[in-house]
Amino acid sequence: MSFFCLLFIFLVSKAATAEEISFSPRTNIQDCSNIDLRFSAPTEVREFFQKPRDMGDIGWCYAYASADLISWKINQPISGLALAISYVDSLNSLEQLVRRGVGHFNHSSEYIYEGGFATQALKLAKRQGVCPLTAVEDHGPAFTVFASKINSFIQKRDSQQIQNLIRSASEYFKSLDSTSITQILLDESLKTSAEILIRLNQKSCEEKLIPLISDFEFFYSDAGFENLIDKIDSIITGAHARPVAVLLNDRHIGRGGSGFHYMTVIGRRFDNRSRQCLYVMRDNKGPECRNYYFKNVRCEEGHVLLSERELFDISSHIVYLNP
Repeated sequence: MSFFCLLFIFLVSKAATAEEISFSPRTNIQDCSNIDLRFSAPTEVREFFQKPRDMGDIGWCYAYASADLISWKINQPISGLALAISYVDSLNSLEQLVRRGVGHFNHSSEYIYEGGFATQALKLAKRQGVCPLTAVEDHGPAFTVFASKINSFIQKRDSQQIQNLIRSASEYFKSLDSTSITQILLDESLKTSAEILIRLNQKSCEEKLIPLISDFEFFYSDAGFENLIDKIDSIITGAHARPVAVLLNDRHIGRGGSGFHYMTVIGRRFDNRSRQCLYVMRDNKGPECRNYYFKNVRCEEGHVLLSERELFDISSHIVYLNP
């Protein structure tokens, strides 16, 4: 999935190499103190950060990582799914065409656009506000199947299919009752499943939309210009410790292809057996880290463990918020 999540980013991303930035991995526990933001998170979002995320079979990792950063910042769980659909809604026709070109599953790519940038998602969130998890559920392994069913329904507007769609829609768009969902599904001015999903998202979020505070700012650091390990350590430690979104170029430890995938750094710990500093990466592939491109991935309840060397080698850029 990571190949399609952000395939187009490789055209503009600059990955660091060991020759460009000096790096010496740590080999003792004194230099790699244990940090786990899942358990030091504010009470309002502690359960949110401890629960594995699952975006299903769709390339919206950028939105889920962005939602992590925002959730920590405002102390309220934010829907990655809602942010992704809002992002799709913000695209112009050329951008939509590009994203349609990188789609991979017939049951998803033809009906909803994939791929994006965390920086653009955060900019959109600052401008429009964000949708809480109480309004739009984002634990969605079957979301692409749901999107394909909407597309099939559009072809005929078959009343026999609508009850199943209403039940599925109500699982995601929790603010809407069956009457509201039915009206949207039967609206013939909505010609594609993307248009229907956008309308469902808008209606479910509109009364619960959370405006972001005026001092909400995000920052970007590129691996071509600084040691991202040092930068990550400075952000996840100290009085204002907070998560960091990382774009990983997973071709180095993947199955031979090139692809990009966002995860969220949520902690680190020293592994006595390997004498390595390991980073805890909050992912969006479910508790079992399924269908992974990474070889021999170390997975703990939806969190991937990357050694300091692995993280240094495959990090393209990081995005983080002000304290």
